[in-house]
Amino acid sequence: MRMAVRQLFRPKRRLRHPWRLALTGSMLALACFSPPALGQDGRKSVAETYGDWTVNCQHRDGAQNGGEQPPVSMCQMSQQLRSSETGQLALAFVVTAPQTSQNSDAVIITPFGLKLSAGILVEVDGIGLLKAPFRTCLPSGCTVSLSLNEPQFMSLSNGQKATIVMSALNSDKPLRMDVSLNGFQAAHKRLDELAREFN
Repeated sequence: MRMAVRQLFRPKRRLRHPWRLALTGSMLALACFSPPALGQDGRKSVAETYGDWTVNCQHRDGAQNGGEQPPVSMCQMSQQLRSSETGQLALAFVVTAPQTSQNSDAVIITPFGLKLSAGILVEVDGIGLLKAPFRTCLPSGCTVSLSLNEPQFMSLSNGQKATIVMSALNSDKPLRMDVSLNGFQAAHKRLDELAREFN
């Protein structure tokens, strides 16, 4: 069972499966640069688009409440798949900026109704990359935490698409969702640059 992805900037096509997905947050083929915006409350934010990935960074310098709060920075790159019929989030792939480890940390948010004990399989261009267990379930979906080593990260950087393979509770057929890797490498490079700048 595969959830087909319809990118909004491509011509519409009829999909046989009722679970049609629309790719959101990534509407430009080229990077869309935006300068940092600094608010009166000491918040600075950046949002940029690279292919099918969006890079977001936010920084609060602790100016609120008389400077009593410590500075906080958060940077991530992400891609979301949403239902073209309801607009609800179907899957999200989020990569955070490296902190102390050389590995790249990522989180995948999946829909409900899955066999959690089976975990997920991540494929790149049809080749198995890694298997990972579910961590927890939140109101937005169930989460899987990944720690990508260098070979795994390079597979994603050089690939065309990643496929998230899951097991549905009410079906013996695997549930497959495709995530475009267009812009993944450029987005991660910019993520690393912004993380250093914001810290």
